[in-house]
Parts: sequence; C-alpha cells; structure tokens
Amino acid sequence: MGIERQGMNNSYVAIDLGATSGRVVSSAFDGKRVILKEENRFLNEPVTVHNTVYWDVLNMYQNILIGIHKASKNGSIASLGIDTWGSDFGLFDKKGHMLENPIHYRDDMSKGMPEAVYEMLPAEQLYNLTGIQHMRLNGIYRLFYMAQNAYVPYTSAKNLLLMPDIFAYFLTGEMLSEYTEATTTQMVDAGTNNWAYEALGQLGINTTLLRKPVLPGSIQVDTLKSELPFNCKLSIVGTHDTASAVAAVPASEADFIYISSGTWSLVGTEIKQPMINEMSRANNFTNEGGVFGTIRLLKNVMGMWILEELRRFWASTGNVLSYDEIIAKTEKAQPFARLINPDEPEFFESEKMEEKINAFLHKTKQPMAVCPGEFSRCLFDSLALKYRYVIDTIKTMTAKTYRSVHVVGGGAKNKMLNQMVANVTGMTVLAGPEEATALGNILMQAAACGDISGLGQLREVVRNSCDIKVFLPEQIGIEEEAYQRFCAMITD
Repeated sequence: MGIERQGMNNSYVAIDLGATSGRVVSSAFDGKRVILKEENRFLNEPVTVHNTVYWDVLNMYQNILIGIHKASKNGSIASLGIDTWGSDFGLFDKKGHMLENPIHYRDDMSKGMPEAVYEMLPAEQLYNLTGIQHMRLNGIYRLFYMAQNAYVPYTSAKNLLLMPDIFAYFLTGEMLSEYTEATTTQMVDAGTNNWAYEALGQLGINTTLLRKPVLPGSIQVDTLKSELPFNCKLSIVGTHDTASAVAAVPASEADFIYISSGTWSLVGTEIKQPMINEMSRANNFTNEGGVFGTIRLLKNVMGMWILEELRRFWASTGNVLSYDEIIAKTEKAQPFARLINPDEPEFFESEKMEEKINAFLHKTKQPMAVCPGEFSRCLFDSLALKYRYVIDTIKTMTAKTYRSVHVVGGGAKNKMLNQMVANVTGMTVLAGPEEATALGNILMQAAACGDISGLGQLREVVRNSCDIKVFLPEQIGIEEEAYQRFCAMITD
C-alpha cells in the first residue's frame, strides 16, 4: 500500500468485510504483480436490541459506497468483488425488501439447536452429506430455529441471501448465491455442490428461499446506476473471506498447511476432493468450498477473538493497550506456565473473558493469571499449541508430509506468535501476505475478467506482490512437555 502505481491498471476493487471491521481496497495490476490501496476502513460493530444481536448491514453498506467512490477517483473501475465472514444470512420479502437486519452468529438463537437438529437428522448423516464441521454458528441451526418456531420474518420471506450476497444484491439488484459462502452454512451437498434439498426439507426448512450456488470466477453482474454513477461490473469471487485468503496463500508446493489468522484462526490444507470419513468426522474437520475446484480441509480455532475480548475489558477499566504494548508484556511472562483449550465453548461467548480463562486454569489446576501479560502469554502459547494439534491431525488424516506453514491475514504481523508456531511445530513458518483476503478477492476478479488463467498463476502474482517473512524453529527445550500437557486437556 502506498507504493508507486504509475503505469499500472487500476481496475479491481475489493469489498472485504470481517467480523470486526470492513474495508474497501483498490488495486493496480499489471498482469504480474498487484499493488493495493486502502480506500476506507470502518468498524463492523453488532447492535443488540432486546437481547438479539444483529449485524448493522446498512452502516456497512454506507461505508462500502464511500470506499467505492473514493476508489473511483483513482481511475475507472472495471470490477468489484465482495467477501465476508461465513454462515449468516438475511431474509427478504417478495418485493426484495429486507425483513430485518441479519442475526449475528454469536446470538443465542442457535443455542441447543444442533442437538434438536440431530434428533431429526443424525449428526453423522448430516456430516456425511455436507462434510462440514459441527459448529453452533453454522447457518443451518438458526434457520432450523426459525422454521420450528414460526419466526415471523422467516414465515414472511420469499428469499434468503447470505452475507456477501446481500451486498451484491444492494449493488446490482440481482439475487444470487455463491458456492464458497454457501458451504459454510452446513446446508450444501458435498457431492453435488448444490443445496441438500432433501435433508433441509426433512428439517422443515423452506428450500424455495434458496438459489443454486454459482462458482467463484464464473459470472459478472452489472451494478445499478442508482447506486453508482458509473459503469461497473461486480465479479463473483470466493465470497467467503477464508476462500479468498486461501486463494492468496503464496505456496509454490502442491501440499502445504495454512493458517488464515484473524478473529478466527482457520488451520488447514488444500485438497481436490472432500475428505469425508470417520476420521475427519471424529476430529470435526470441515470441507469448505474453495476457488478453482479446490476444497479447504480445515478446522476453526477461536483465534484473536479472545484477545479482542480481553482488550475490550482492559479498556473498560481504563487500561487501554496497543498490540505492541501487549506483545511487550507477553514477552516478559513465563512461557507455557498457563494453558487453555481456546475452543472450549465458554470462550465462544463474549464478556468476562478474564474470569473464564481463570476458571479454566483453576479447573485444570494451573496458576491463575493476574496481569495482562500473563493472560496474553497464556493465549498465545495455547494458540500455538492448538495449531500444532490441528496440524498433527491433518498429517495423520492425509498421510502427507508438509514442509512449512503459511500464515496469512492479520496474524502474519504477529512476529511473536509466528515464532512460537515455528518453535512448537518444528516447521518453517512463512508469514504473509497480511492482505491475503483482499488480494485473493482482487485476483479472482482478474480471473473472472480473463486476466488470470488459473490458481497457479494467481499465486505467482501473490509471490511477486508481497514480502514473505520466514521464521525458523528456535526451540527452548520445553515445547514437547508443554504440548503433551496441552493434549491432555483437549476434549473437542
């Protein structure tokens, strides 16, 4: 960003919406490398009304338009692309009006719903059909609740749009469904890449709300003149943000491990066909759709959500800490003195994160954390060990050897955590690009426009466009003992 752009085409604009922030990023692309410019960054803050947690999509849309208009001042825009987090959706009436703001995946609506679903459709059967991991946040569980409880917006709806498809509709007037995002709902048949209509009908879900998913890079739609006062196309990219991020993993090898690190950490590998068997189900691995016919075999790890909740609490007490200050305090704390499993259910919920961590430490007979550095050290150690746990499981499941771990996304900036991952895994960590999601979004637009011919060329452009930082293992001699101790507390 901020690099000289002269002589390069300014064509593609990424709308990249994460669970805590969003941004609009423009690009300059000459066929070999791409340069990014952030046009507008904004907070994505949910709103709670009468104990229901909603996404504020209209505020996001207003900020999207601001960013696009800023990007247009750099030159003509040939294409836009949208990516967001997964699973969530909005409901629309027959005239195309949104019936309510989409409900947040951390809302309590889905509590108890997985168990209720499995009474009608056994968990093993649902996994064998979709290949998607059991997670309460999956869209199927909120939709099931709505169907079972005659939820008024649901009973009035004629159309369902997933999060990126909502913004595509706002910009184009076209209602569609994109494949990579659709797979995150746990409602897509892994064998057909279409909705699992029979199973959804068995659950009482109205399947007429759904549209057949389209593949990323396959189509473009004209934007509305009423929204944008210039001609522009919206290209359908890998609209799930992790699909875009994994597309931009700068791997040259066929087999690699990636960690897409942000609010969530997505730890996985790329395969050609879904891996749906007893081992993958027992380990709760997911087979989400990727770009160019790939599958993202991965596992969700709670990630920086826990740190963000800690920071929010510390700020509320007047202790406002920057990331650099947290890292400095973390480095002073004793390594591996305290460990948690970051994926225990209590850490999914917001509020009282310090109390939850200490309750887990007390339950597992470990010393309590007292100061911010001890809490953050506990989290970073635990994340690094959980990454190894997932990577070791991937090695067993695939029977493959992996030489390195690619860390992409915001977590690529966390030098301390990346070094810790190298230390506990004994693998080389390659960190970058930090802007993987925006890069993957933009380069899939280039593919839709015919400027990129395949995934290999796309990743070559990524390698040409970013600096990769290398972290070699520097073990201090206690990693293995800590890992064995960590494995003993894993219950998921």
